[in-house]
Amino acid sequence: MIRHLYVLGFIAAMVISIDALLLSNTLNNNMVLQRAPYEAVIWGWEKTGSKVVVTIEESQYYAISDANGKFFVKFMHAEGGPYNIKITSSSGETQQLTNVLFGDVYICGGQSNMQFSVAGVFNATQEIAKASQYPKIRLFSVGEKTVSDKPLDQLATIDLTWSVASPATVGNGVWTYFSAVCWFFGKDLYDLDPSVPIGLISSNWGGTIIEAWSSPDALAKCPKVAEEERVYPEGEAIINSAEGADPNQPSVLWNAMIVPFLNTSIKGAIWYQGESNSGAPIPYRCQFPAMISDWRKKFVGGNDFPFLFVQLAPWVADQQTIPEQRQSQLSALTLPNVGFATAVDLGDISSPQGNIHPRNKQEVSRRLVQSARAVVYGQKSVVWKGPLATKAVVGVPSQNSITIIISFDNSTLYGGLKLKPVPNCPQAGVTWCSGLEVTMSDSKKYPAVGSIEGATFNITASGLPSSLKVKSVSYAWAPWPLCFLYNGEGLPAIPFQFEF
Repeated sequence: MIRHLYVLGFIAAMVISIDALLLSNTLNNNMVLQRAPYEAVIWGWEKTGSKVVVTIEESQYYAISDANGKFFVKFMHAEGGPYNIKITSSSGETQQLTNVLFGDVYICGGQSNMQFSVAGVFNATQEIAKASQYPKIRLFSVGEKTVSDKPLDQLATIDLTWSVASPATVGNGVWTYFSAVCWFFGKDLYDLDPSVPIGLISSNWGGTIIEAWSSPDALAKCPKVAEEERVYPEGEAIINSAEGADPNQPSVLWNAMIVPFLNTSIKGAIWYQGESNSGAPIPYRCQFPAMISDWRKKFVGGNDFPFLFVQLAPWVADQQTIPEQRQSQLSALTLPNVGFATAVDLGDISSPQGNIHPRNKQEVSRRLVQSARAVVYGQKSVVWKGPLATKAVVGVPSQNSITIIISFDNSTLYGGLKLKPVPNCPQAGVTWCSGLEVTMSDSKKYPAVGSIEGATFNITASGLPSSLKVKSVSYAWAPWPLCFLYNGEGLPAIPFQFEF
């Protein structure tokens, strides 16, 4: 039997007993292990110097437990299953993992929009019922009850151990399991190729900052972050949230909710986070790529595994740094094997869970899968980005009007530029909605309209006082973007702002 440890109140430290064979509690029956060409890993603890043998079908693989009692048995296996895996030790101990599949494993992290579960989406009842059709998708959900000032070997809180997808495991509740973005991503991937089982690990915590998910090494790459002080004194390793734990401290969720998976071989990661950092978007330009690079370095294999993220959806706020935060998220694209899905046009003002939590997670995940097809699976012909503006040129003023010509990355223009009707702001007379804006040298904003001319988007402002110059031009640059520019694939243009 695999033993799981759960937090009950305050625990001074997590002690791993190595007087008998013990598997990592990230492993259990019904799981998916990463298929070849990556190495799957069975790991845990046994008395120092013990030989641990993993048997699957007629093949055997082994390792010797080290001075700390840890063992790591690595092996490759093609997709398929189910299999029973036997783990034996020279001490005479035996454990078994049953109903195990080999396929592609993804870890899904972030804050509340990743936590938001299938029970809260549009058409939730029908979506949950469909889960019974996907027995080769397996789910694992980490509990949101533990923070730690030190890296943990074992998860202290687990909401859902590895389980077969079903209405019960997919639709438990709006804020429990299972993550909607994670589920729909895995389901849509599986639909593309049912020969490959999918394993989904949900590890997220609502309202959290990226610093909490970053290791000290990652934080050190960004000096302003590295200067922050820890709040927990030495020795207080784990605190239960019911006792007042604060997840928004440097590295505490990295230690508690990511480190226990570092020996899990994964195909990639998907990430939906950034709302809680939107008040300080400039540091995020360093923090986000630093976190991705560090995760890649520390996960088993040390490879540049694909990393996909969601560009933030609209929400009601007067915080004018939110558009800059969306732009800062794109700093991750400077790294290899990074893709994204934008949610800038998926606002849901009537969401019962608050408008910061839009219900259309199906479309978010569909776009993430488009990104995965190109970035993860090498289908280079797949269009996964909306029109991405690269340059703005101010034309010659004419009769109190001016036109700014916007050019785009050609790879994002599949099917050409398309205009849709300009959506209405959910509320009149507010500052948190914007479509097109042209700011002149008098610092005033002037009405503008957009038109398409070939591969360019022309923004024209009229009724301008003479002698003024263009100061800036922007599209959908607001907490609640008013999106109407798309490409032929139906993907929205990425919000932009150019200053002159």
